[in-house]
Amino acid sequence: MYKRLWIDISSDDDPARRSYHDMSYNIESDVIIMTHGQFSWPDSLPQETWAFSIDSRVWTNMKPSNKPRGVAGHSIAYDSKHDMIILFGGGFSMDQSLSETWTYDYNSNTWENLNPSVSPPPRIGHKMVFDIQSEKIILFGGKQNLLSDSLLYNGVWTYDYESNTWTNVTPAVNPGARMFFNMIYDKKAERSIIYGGYTKLDWNQLPNRQGFKNDTWAYDSKENKWIKLTPSISPQQRAYASSVYHEQLESMILYGGWNEEQNLIYSDTWSYNFRENSWKKFNYNSPGNLSHSSMAYSNKSNKILMFGGYSKPYVSFSNSTWLFLN
Repeated sequence: MYKRLWIDISSDDDPARRSYHDMSYNIESDVIIMTHGQFSWPDSLPQETWAFSIDSRVWTNMKPSNKPRGVAGHSIAYDSKHDMIILFGGGFSMDQSLSETWTYDYNSNTWENLNPSVSPPPRIGHKMVFDIQSEKIILFGGKQNLLSDSLLYNGVWTYDYESNTWTNVTPAVNPGARMFFNMIYDKKAERSIIYGGYTKLDWNQLPNRQGFKNDTWAYDSKENKWIKLTPSISPQQRAYASSVYHEQLESMILYGGWNEEQNLIYSDTWSYNFRENSWKKFNYNSPGNLSHSSMAYSNKSNKILMFGGYSKPYVSFSNSTWLFLN
């Protein structure tokens, strides 16, 4: 029996409060990297890169000399073969987003713009994972920008660091276009797992965000195939939740999220196990109602770090640092 517990380890030296940031665990250096995000709505985009040590429980502002411009709603993933953080996309205004691909080397504290010859279209609200089976980055979904009539994507792209090449591999059967969903790579199953998100953004309607999802899909890069999973229960429809893959539990861990149609911000913790095809809700202490936060998992300590987000969208930003102990 595992004892699972959220602990607030916030301090005065934590990064400033933010949302729309992203985090990933650097296995070789045993640190969690956090990049960018949004200090306030609709602007104030920091160009910051932070590193968190699980052992010392200390945040460090890395302050690299060269860095990507400030963005929000981007995605990063750790390429464990090359010991690199890969960043793609993100928005810097309501109507503008990027299609840039950057790498961050923690050892040299340097960012590099790779400028591949072909890239996915600019976007926000997408997700990326590093697929150990193919040794490539997998990117799915997202939206062209925050305008109501901009494109919403259902494509799958792969990125190969060695050749600096993006490839569109979108299969005919897929989960459908969506944004701000959850995506993890299940190392045991060798599958990417996605959950939730939403499908419509219209500033001329209330609520502005509609079509919230609670479906679960698995993607096999070897067969280039999506499979819709049908667990007996699932978390309620939501987007903007945070999630990671927990190696010891062999499960996706998901926390919080927002459903604007129901005017709900969640404070629940769930796990999804691919082999059992089951979602389970944990009943214990909670960091509170939270959306737009970010998580990373340290496999050396078996701890999850969660930082930032909203307790009330666009009003109450958080800079709390939480650990999930197991």
